[in-house]
Amino acid sequence: MIARYAYLIVAIVSLHISFGQTVVTEEEFIAAVIQYHPIALQADLREAIGNSKLLKAKGWFDPKLTTDFNQKSFDDKNYFQMLDGSLKVPTWIGADLKLGYSWNNGVFLNPENNLPSNGLLSAGIELPVLRGLIMDKRRADLQQGKNYAQMGQLERQQLLNELVFEASQAYWQWFEANRNFTISAEGVILAEATLEFTRVSSRLGDKPYIDTLEALIQVQNRQVDKALDSLELINSRLWASSFLWLDDLTPALIAEDAVPMSFERNDKAIQEFLDEMAAKEDSLLINNPKLRWYDYKLSNLNIDRKLAKEQLKPVLNVGYNFLNQPLEETVFDRFNVSNYKWNVNLSVPLFLRKERGNFKAVNAEFEAASADFSNLQLQQENKVKAINNKISVYLQQLDLVSKNIIDNRTLVQAEKRKFNIGESSVFLVNYREISLLKVLQKEASLQAKLKLALAELEMAIGW
Repeated sequence: MIARYAYLIVAIVSLHISFGQTVVTEEEFIAAVIQYHPIALQADLREAIGNSKLLKAKGWFDPKLTTDFNQKSFDDKNYFQMLDGSLKVPTWIGADLKLGYSWNNGVFLNPENNLPSNGLLSAGIELPVLRGLIMDKRRADLQQGKNYAQMGQLERQQLLNELVFEASQAYWQWFEANRNFTISAEGVILAEATLEFTRVSSRLGDKPYIDTLEALIQVQNRQVDKALDSLELINSRLWASSFLWLDDLTPALIAEDAVPMSFERNDKAIQEFLDEMAAKEDSLLINNPKLRWYDYKLSNLNIDRKLAKEQLKPVLNVGYNFLNQPLEETVFDRFNVSNYKWNVNLSVPLFLRKERGNFKAVNAEFEAASADFSNLQLQQENKVKAINNKISVYLQQLDLVSKNIIDNRTLVQAEKRKFNIGESSVFLVNYREISLLKVLQKEASLQAKLKLALAELEMAIGW
């Protein structure tokens, strides 16, 4: 959703200066929000957390170097010196490659620890034959870590999308409040003009004094409406300002004389946008970050399920190591395949209650999440359809309101002409003007709703 604002990111040093005496476009407003808002900074941290989880998972496959040295000396005798070093390299297939070196010396060594004077080299492999052959903890963590990295990017996108949409709501609420205030101010001017005409006519004897009183009441009523709309404008400007921050996390404030952009309806651009969204709607799972995030969550749960299923197998690990005595000429001069050591480790829980219980729990969690995902996907699809319906209705209503405004203006002008020649009353003039003011405010409301619906559609479908 924020892609169309990326090129408009600007460095605003002081919003109350740069926005003063100017029209603040939606693009400029959103660009400033994305650049400096604290939630935008938090969104970047979500991505960093996901990447950190991936880095942590990769640590399972880091080679490990270990050294163990023991020495005992007593009564001026070298009881023993024992050195054991190894390098262990985990692999993706579940096996561990091992390279080791052992050197022992002393007069009281255990016979099984007697080694050649220059030590003994070993190289081999340890492989899980049953449990852990298909899936083990480190491979599961790595696959999930990759998913977490993607989920971090999608969480960042969701936060930014929600921030942009909330900021758009604030902007168009400010737009509507500003438009309503302008309409109220125009209403006061109209009422004052009627009052002035009535006063002059009353002094000349063409109008009764009661018409002057009625006209004055209308001026007062519209001044009250203007004051209320002024309060709404101030509050909406403050709400919009709450989304604006400077680069040092200092809250910014929109100047009182700054105004939002005027509504410009471009049916061709709207239709192109709707066509673009309709094309993306067919691949909603790919485009919508919320659905994609949930898809990765299901993938992680499925990995947990595979790992839990693997734990139902017995543990059977086989290890094999070649042994060789290093010589001065070359390490492998006396290499002999008959020199080896190997081991088998077998472990079988008799009832597998822990493993079976864990598998059932993980499997149930996966099935529940799958149902949630199907429901979420259906809700998102219906939400997109509902938003499209709103947009269609708003466009139709704006067409009707535009015609209604023209008709109401015609009636106001006609009624004023009749009033000027004594064929109408202050009551009818006020009635016509109030009808016009209401339909103008209705137009402002529909314009704001249309803009928000377009932004909501973009957020519901994709980026």
